[in-house]
Amino acid sequence: MGEAAFEERLSSLEIVLESFIMSTHVMIREMKNETAKMKQDTAQMKAEMRQDTEKMKAEMTQDTEKMKAEMRQDTEKMKAEMRQDTEKMKAEMRQDTEKMKAEMRQDTEKMKDHTSQFEKNIEKMIADMKQDTINMKRDMNKKWGELANKMGTISEDIVAPNIGGIARQYFNVEDFSFFALNVKCKDTTNPNVVREFDVIAVSDQFFFLNETKSTPKISYANDFIELLPNIYNYFPQYKEKRLIPIFSALHIPDDIKNYLTKHKIYAMAMTDETMDLINFEALAKSE
Repeated sequence: MGEAAFEERLSSLEIVLESFIMSTHVMIREMKNETAKMKQDTAQMKAEMRQDTEKMKAEMTQDTEKMKAEMRQDTEKMKAEMRQDTEKMKAEMRQDTEKMKAEMRQDTEKMKDHTSQFEKNIEKMIADMKQDTINMKRDMNKKWGELANKMGTISEDIVAPNIGGIARQYFNVEDFSFFALNVKCKDTTNPNVVREFDVIAVSDQFFFLNETKSTPKISYANDFIELLPNIYNYFPQYKEKRLIPIFSALHIPDDIKNYLTKHKIYAMAMTDETMDLINFEALAKSE
């Protein structure tokens, strides 16, 4: 190939290369422009996304605060309602409790009244029964005394059974070493004199001597009084014991009782329930 053809071809190649280089530069500029635009779009998209995110966060925060506020309101409202309900329930419970207490007090008072009335009825019934028993004993003792009086057995049936109780109650005597009714004894200073004693009872310390009359009289009391200074003539074996003289009758009038008391003699007569020493306290004061 000639030099002219070679140079021509080289010139063509240079033109092609220059055209390629220019095209490449254009493409590169376009690519750079597109890249710049993409970066710009990306930055814009990121900015928009940040804005959207911030907006969403703000909205979420706002919604959350709103929800919290609503929840607080609802909670406070619920608490207020619960407090109201609780106070109402407490008030109702207090009312019910007070009502129940009042009813219980009323029932208790009624029960007390019923119990008190029942106790009064029981007490009255017991008192009536006691009084009826006393009246019955009094009537029985009276009838028994009248019968014994008619039969002349007052000493055996009425007086003698009560000597032990009298000795136990007033003189602390539990047992007698000797006890007898209708005892006949001679006067040791005058054997021709024989006397009958209604009841005698002997303990370690005491010598109980009883004179019983169906109808007490001052003259009978005087006979008994006159006997006492000489009593040990009939019972010398009891001289060391304290003499307990007892004058007995179903009923002893006050004048005879006082007369016996004046002469240190115990008066024994029928009371509501049994025979008793009706002047024991008066004699105790005079000793």
